[in-house]
Amino acid sequence: MRYLLDVNLLVAWGWADHTDHERAAKWIASAKRFRTTVHLTSAIPQLGFVRVSVQRTAGSLPLSEAAEVLWSMLNSLGRTHLFVPDDISSINWPARCHLAG
Repeated sequence: MRYLLDVNLLVAWGWADHTDHERAAKWIASAKRFRTTVHLTSAIPQLGFVRVSVQRTAGSLPLSEAAEVLWSMLNSLGRTHLFVPDDISSINWPARCHLAG
């Protein structure tokens, strides 16, 4: 199974004082047990984690520390983590995507 980790999950998992930290940490630990599990991230959720982390501390957390926490989290995923390059424009949607409007 492949899971694309979003900003919300990364923030909850990354910070012990987050309301959903325990739930996110348990889910990650559970998913890592399966050989077929792949945790996907791309630049967008990774940068979102850093941005939200700095904002939630009112700027008292340096960017470098937020990035270090993120690196540690992704490193802990080991073989189950895969970085997905983000090379699709947010303006040009693939034909399979339909926008409601």
